[in-house]
Amino acid sequence: MKNLSSFYLRPVAALAAGSLLLASCESKRDQVAPTPTGPGTNVYITNEGALTKSTASVSFFDKTTKAVTPDIFQAVNKRTLGDVVQSMTVYNNTGYVVVNNSNTVEVVALPGFTSVTTISSVVQPRYMVTSPTGKGYVTEWASATAGRVSIIDLATNTVTGTLPTGRNPEKPLCYNGFVYVPNSDENTLTVIDVAQGKVTNTLTVSDGPSSLAVDKNGNIWVLCEGITKYDPNTFAVISSTPGALIRFAPGNPTAQAKLPFTTGSPSKLRISSAGDQLYYTLGKSEYRMDVTASSLPTTPFISRSFSALFAFYGFDVDPKDNTLYVLDASFTGASKLIRYNSNGTRLDSVATNVGSNGAVFY
Repeated sequence: MKNLSSFYLRPVAALAAGSLLLASCESKRDQVAPTPTGPGTNVYITNEGALTKSTASVSFFDKTTKAVTPDIFQAVNKRTLGDVVQSMTVYNNTGYVVVNNSNTVEVVALPGFTSVTTISSVVQPRYMVTSPTGKGYVTEWASATAGRVSIIDLATNTVTGTLPTGRNPEKPLCYNGFVYVPNSDENTLTVIDVAQGKVTNTLTVSDGPSSLAVDKNGNIWVLCEGITKYDPNTFAVISSTPGALIRFAPGNPTAQAKLPFTTGSPSKLRISSAGDQLYYTLGKSEYRMDVTASSLPTTPFISRSFSALFAFYGFDVDPKDNTLYVLDASFTGASKLIRYNSNGTRLDSVATNVGSNGAVFY
């Protein structure tokens, strides 16, 4: 979810904002805590919940039994997560749940989801990435003029410092000793040297970079949504710039291959476990593209219709078997998880919780 105090809302987020205030969520205090099995069979679905209502949650989906626990954190810990779960990251046997509007990162032990601690020294946190050196990097919108990254010592789960970024930093990528932070209200990536613990470069890309992936050839791909500005009162569009998909080699980041979009605002760049297929969401459809392609695909890979749900509000790829997890979000009731195999054939669907936006695999 985008921060509603910002004037730079994306179209879906702007629509969701109105619905969030009307959303309700049934009490889950009587839920029975599940018994997750070992790594490889557990999927955690992040749910935004209703804005300002502290109904954010994480649903647990067991790949073996297909059973769903709507709110595993509540079931296990007998308290709520807070206001708006934005994302979740796994490091070894620990989960880090980023709770945007509560300004916290909830740390849980996996697979059971028992609370370990709450990191509270973050401001409008969005996404977290980890490095092999035992550091976590949390992007934070922080203010209207500049964002930042908080560095977390994963041994102690404490913030050890912050680094400046551009405006509205989103989902970062850690690769080969560097963290690449997309600044979604600019046209830049902030580059952090993990060993030095400081910002060492700022790369210019296209407007609205939001997510990244690294392919089997070691190239980095950046999905740029474009920047759409809205009237803060009416949400009418004031201006809009086009999106683009950009590729570069880390050793030569200014030599970029650019594939421009002519319409729409692409989002949620993902990659297959083999690193050979890219996925992104555009409108009502999901697109797939080979990393060797020289042009964007013209035919959708999967399409869904809008109804009471926000189609493709979340999309993720299971790294174990390339099963595709589509989250069709509802902000007035239960959302829906729909699974597809790697060929795009629908497998099954289950109900999750309010405002489902992503899947995390353990």
